[in-house]
Amino acid sequence: SAFLELDTGATGDTGEPRGDRTPKVLTVMIDGWKPEVIATAQTPTLDRMLATAAYSLVARVEDTTISGSGQTTFLTGVHRDKHQVPDNAFSSPNMADYPHHFTRIKEVHPELMTASYHTWSSIYENVVADADVDEFENYYTDGDAVMMVRLLDDLVELELDVVSLMLSDLDVSGHTYGFDENASTYIAEMEDIDSQLGLILDAIEARETWADEDWMIILSTDHAGSDYGHGYNIPEHRLVPLIVYGDRAEPGVIWPAPDAVDIVPTLLDHLGIDADPSWGLDGR
Repeated sequence: SAFLELDTGATGDTGEPRGDRTPKVLTVMIDGWKPEVIATAQTPTLDRMLATAAYSLVARVEDTTISGSGQTTFLTGVHRDKHQVPDNAFSSPNMADYPHHFTRIKEVHPELMTASYHTWSSIYENVVADADVDEFENYYTDGDAVMMVRLLDDLVELELDVVSLMLSDLDVSGHTYGFDENASTYIAEMEDIDSQLGLILDAIEARETWADEDWMIILSTDHAGSDYGHGYNIPEHRLVPLIVYGDRAEPGVIWPAPDAVDIVPTLLDHLGIDADPSWGLDGR
């Protein structure tokens, strides 16, 4: 894989004129994604995206580096002190005050079609199920493969506007065989995900309305890992990739490095939505 060196050159978010094209968003949460594996795996789709994307390989996730906390932050755009999910127990999540970003989008544009594809029951039941979602898909056995089939079908058949996809196989591989960018199984899972991303790009670009659409694709994760786990406030668990791909992305390294809470404000901006200060979003 072509591994892009980090630099400290500042980049600005000037954006490209979109004309009359309709803005659309896809976020992909790749559970347990270590940035180092981009260098050791064969990832032609990621290489293609990184060539024109705004990106960071040292974006920061929640200090707990636990999936419940990190995935809730990914979806709500606020830190754990607000959404109240510090672990995987979901004992008292505050979704009433800090809901899934779909709910915020629907407050402004109820006509937009939202779709969610998730492979972990806890995040689905505690965060996604209460969101304002038009198309639900959840499946927990061989979930990545099943969700991919359903998403690809829906990209062809439905007028999707805002899409969220969660992939879990890389995390499963890390816990089973090690979060090791040189481990053959972890590398193989990354290469499989890269192939899946390629199918998604192909499906989007094959849409009959593609020429009239302006897709932003945001890739990131809830945590990285080391050895066979994660959960510590250390760089090996907390620093992750974050990639923003689309015509409005200014190519190059995002500096200062972004945080997971920056994902929601970024996709809202792409959709032309000004975040209401009362929403309490933490990102930029």
